[in-house]
Amino acid sequence: MKDAAARTMTEIVQSRRNKTTPDLMVYHIMNPRPTDWKTLTGVVAKAYDASIVPLDEWVQSLELLIAGEGANLRGLPATSLLDFFRMLSTQQDYPKPALEFGNSQRDCATLRAIGPVDEQLMEVWLRQWKEWIPGLFI
Repeated sequence: MKDAAARTMTEIVQSRRNKTTPDLMVYHIMNPRPTDWKTLTGVVAKAYDASIVPLDEWVQSLELLIAGEGANLRGLPATSLLDFFRMLSTQQDYPKPALEFGNSQRDCATLRAIGPVDEQLMEVWLRQWKEWIPGLFI
């Protein structure tokens, strides 16, 4: 769906305009039907000509690379985010907080109609991103 976020925001504004209540309303503007990342990793890995490895294994490989190369890796962005990646790898089994979509579902026909992100949509995005991301094989 093209411009789904913009349509959703318009629907929220229009629905609020018709309400007389001054109460604060919270709307989560994200796909209410999330896709498990594992569903999309194959498409992304193919586009990057990369293999899929567990996050903790990747972090360990990055740590070893940094230990061996040190200052020669300053141009590698992942090195400055190592602490962040470590935190992610230790928290990947923690439950994620659930978002409430009641207001969004009630007031936004666009979000009610939108489906989950699938491999085809990810391929479309990767093709669009190709001009900004060097080295994509798609």
